[in-house]
Amino acid sequence: MNRKPSHMWICATCVGVLLASAIRVPAGYDPERHEENAGGSFNVLLNTEDGVYGMSFGTCTRIKGMPIHSDIFTTIFQNKIEEMLYSGLGITVRLMPRSRVAPFVGVGGSYNLAWSSLGTGNVFLDSDAPEKGQSYMAAHAEAGVRVLLSDKKQFFEVFGRYTWSSSELDADHWLVGIGTGAGW
Repeated sequence: MNRKPSHMWICATCVGVLLASAIRVPAGYDPERHEENAGGSFNVLLNTEDGVYGMSFGTCTRIKGMPIHSDIFTTIFQNKIEEMLYSGLGITVRLMPRSRVAPFVGVGGSYNLAWSSLGTGNVFLDSDAPEKGQSYMAAHAEAGVRVLLSDKKQFFEVFGRYTWSSSELDADHWLVGIGTGAGW
Protein backbone atom coordinates (compact mmCIF):
# COMPACT_ATOMS: atom_id res chain seq x y z
CA MET A 1 0.00 0.00 0.00
CA ASN A 2 1.45 3.39 -0.99
CA ARG A 3 1.17 6.33 1.35
CA LYS A 4 1.17 9.96 0.25
CA PRO A 5 2.23 12.82 2.55
CA SER A 6 -0.59 14.16 4.67
CA HIS A 7 -1.91 17.52 3.45
CA MET A 8 -1.99 18.66 7.08
CA TRP A 9 1.79 18.19 7.43
CA ILE A 10 2.51 19.88 4.10
CA CYS A 11 0.38 22.89 5.13
CA ALA A 12 1.96 23.01 8.61
CA THR A 13 5.44 22.96 7.09
CA CYS A 14 4.58 25.77 4.65
CA VAL A 15 3.07 27.89 7.44
CA GLY A 16 6.16 27.26 9.60
CA VAL A 17 8.52 28.33 6.82
CA LEU A 18 6.46 31.49 6.19
CA LEU A 19 6.41 32.37 9.91
CA ALA A 20 10.15 31.75 10.24
CA SER A 21 10.87 33.98 7.25
CA ALA A 22 8.62 36.73 8.70
CA ILE A 23 10.48 36.84 12.03
CA ARG A 24 12.83 39.80 12.08
CA VAL A 25 15.68 40.33 14.47
CA PRO A 26 15.20 43.74 16.10
CA ALA A 27 17.51 46.46 14.82
CA GLY A 28 20.48 46.81 17.12
CA TYR A 29 20.19 43.26 18.52
CA ASP A 30 23.67 42.17 19.58
CA PRO A 31 23.94 38.37 20.00
CA GLU A 32 27.18 38.73 21.97
CA ARG A 33 25.31 40.81 24.54
CA HIS A 34 22.44 38.30 25.05
CA GLU A 35 23.84 34.89 24.07
CA GLU A 36 26.90 32.83 24.88
CA ASN A 37 28.47 29.85 23.16
CA ALA A 38 27.96 26.71 25.25
CA GLY A 39 30.20 24.48 23.12
CA GLY A 40 29.49 21.39 21.08
CA SER A 41 27.61 18.26 22.02
CA PHE A 42 27.88 14.58 21.13
CA ASN A 43 25.16 12.13 22.20
CA VAL A 44 24.69 8.40 21.84
CA LEU A 45 20.96 7.53 21.72
CA LEU A 46 19.53 4.06 22.21
CA ASN A 47 16.42 2.01 22.83
CA THR A 48 17.23 -1.70 22.91
CA GLU A 49 13.58 -2.79 23.16
CA ASP A 50 12.50 -1.14 19.87
CA GLY A 51 15.88 -1.31 18.13
CA VAL A 52 16.50 2.44 17.84
CA TYR A 53 20.23 3.29 17.84
CA GLY A 54 21.94 6.48 16.79
CA MET A 55 24.10 9.49 17.56
CA SER A 56 23.83 13.24 17.31
CA PHE A 57 26.25 16.15 17.01
CA GLY A 58 25.23 19.66 17.98
CA THR A 59 26.16 23.21 18.78
CA CYS A 60 24.87 24.73 22.02
CA THR A 61 23.92 28.28 23.03
CA ARG A 62 22.86 29.75 26.38
CA ILE A 63 20.93 32.94 27.08
CA LYS A 64 23.05 35.09 29.41
CA GLY A 65 21.70 35.37 32.93
CA MET A 66 18.90 32.85 32.34
CA PRO A 67 18.56 29.06 32.72
CA ILE A 68 17.75 28.64 28.99
CA HIS A 69 19.94 26.40 26.86
CA SER A 70 19.52 25.32 23.23
CA ASP A 71 21.13 22.59 21.15
CA ILE A 72 20.85 22.64 17.35
CA PHE A 73 21.80 19.15 16.21
CA THR A 74 22.15 16.74 13.34
CA THR A 75 21.57 13.04 13.91
CA ILE A 76 21.85 9.69 12.21
CA PHE A 77 20.00 6.65 13.52
CA GLN A 78 18.60 3.27 12.65
CA ASN A 79 15.01 2.51 13.58
CA LYS A 80 13.97 -1.15 13.47
CA ILE A 81 10.34 -0.17 14.24
CA GLU A 82 10.19 1.14 10.67
CA GLU A 83 13.20 -0.83 9.35
CA MET A 84 14.91 2.35 8.17
CA LEU A 85 18.09 4.40 8.34
CA TYR A 86 17.44 8.11 9.01
CA SER A 87 19.36 11.35 9.23
CA GLY A 88 17.80 14.35 10.90
CA LEU A 89 18.12 18.00 11.78
CA GLY A 90 16.55 19.41 14.94
CA ILE A 91 16.62 21.62 18.00
CA THR A 92 16.12 21.09 21.72
CA VAL A 93 15.46 23.93 24.19
CA ARG A 94 16.10 23.18 27.86
CA LEU A 95 15.47 24.77 31.22
CA MET A 96 18.75 24.06 32.97
CA PRO A 97 20.25 25.88 35.95
CA ARG A 98 23.80 27.18 35.83
CA SER A 99 25.35 24.87 38.39
CA ARG A 100 28.00 22.15 38.44
CA VAL A 101 25.30 19.45 38.70
CA ALA A 102 22.32 20.65 36.65
CA PRO A 103 19.05 18.70 36.34
CA PHE A 104 17.11 19.75 33.23
CA VAL A 105 13.89 19.38 31.25
CA GLY A 106 13.57 20.16 27.58
CA VAL A 107 11.40 20.03 24.47
CA GLY A 108 12.25 20.03 20.81
CA GLY A 109 11.60 18.80 17.35
CA SER A 110 13.30 17.43 14.26
CA TYR A 111 12.83 16.47 10.65
CA ASN A 112 14.07 12.95 9.91
CA LEU A 113 14.90 11.96 6.33
CA ALA A 114 14.45 8.30 5.35
CA TRP A 115 17.52 7.04 3.49
CA SER A 116 16.90 3.36 2.85
CA SER A 117 15.24 0.24 4.14
CA LEU A 118 17.59 -1.79 6.28
CA GLY A 119 18.95 -4.62 4.16
CA THR A 120 17.97 -3.10 0.78
CA GLY A 121 19.70 -0.82 -1.68
CA ASN A 122 16.90 1.77 -1.95
CA VAL A 123 18.15 5.30 -1.30
CA PHE A 124 15.74 8.25 -0.89
CA LEU A 125 12.54 6.25 -1.01
CA ASP A 126 9.99 7.45 -3.56
CA SER A 127 6.22 7.19 -3.95
CA ASP A 128 6.51 3.50 -4.97
CA ALA A 129 8.16 2.64 -1.67
CA PRO A 130 6.48 0.40 0.90
CA GLU A 131 4.25 2.03 3.51
CA LYS A 132 6.89 1.69 6.24
CA GLY A 133 9.87 3.97 6.48
CA GLN A 134 8.99 7.43 5.23
CA SER A 135 10.58 10.76 6.15
CA TYR A 136 8.76 12.41 9.06
CA MET A 137 8.69 15.24 11.58
CA ALA A 138 8.99 14.47 15.27
CA ALA A 139 8.57 16.22 18.61
CA HIS A 140 10.32 15.20 21.80
CA ALA A 141 10.40 15.89 25.53
CA GLU A 142 13.33 15.02 27.75
CA ALA A 143 14.64 15.14 31.30
CA GLY A 144 18.08 14.41 32.70
CA VAL A 145 21.12 15.68 34.52
CA ARG A 146 24.32 17.34 33.31
CA VAL A 147 27.58 17.46 35.27
CA LEU A 148 30.02 20.20 34.30
CA LEU A 149 33.65 19.12 34.25
CA SER A 150 36.49 21.64 33.99
CA ASP A 151 34.61 24.57 32.41
CA LYS A 152 31.20 25.56 31.01
CA LYS A 153 31.74 23.68 27.74
CA GLN A 154 33.00 20.32 29.01
CA PHE A 155 30.30 18.12 30.48
CA PHE A 156 28.82 14.67 30.86
CA GLU A 157 25.05 14.12 30.77
CA VAL A 158 22.47 11.36 30.95
CA PHE A 159 18.86 11.83 29.90
CA GLY A 160 15.64 10.11 28.88
CA ARG A 161 13.68 11.30 25.84
CA TYR A 162 10.25 10.42 24.50
CA THR A 163 9.71 11.04 20.78
CA TRP A 164 6.35 11.47 19.05
CA SER A 165 6.46 10.72 15.33
CA SER A 166 4.25 12.21 12.60
CA SER A 167 4.57 8.87 10.82
CA GLU A 168 1.29 7.02 10.37
CA LEU A 169 2.99 3.92 11.77
CA ASP A 170 3.17 3.41 15.53
CA ALA A 171 6.74 4.76 15.70
CA ASP A 172 6.67 6.76 18.96
CA HIS A 173 9.52 5.62 21.21
CA TRP A 174 11.65 6.20 24.30
CA LEU A 175 15.40 6.83 24.08
CA VAL A 176 18.17 6.89 26.64
CA GLY A 177 20.88 9.43 25.85
CA ILE A 178 24.46 9.62 27.07
CA GLY A 179 26.27 12.78 26.07
CA THR A 180 29.44 14.77 26.38
CA GLY A 181 30.73 18.18 25.43
CA ALA A 182 34.06 18.51 23.69
CA GLY A 183 34.71 22.08 24.85
CA TRP A 184 34.68 23.62 21.37
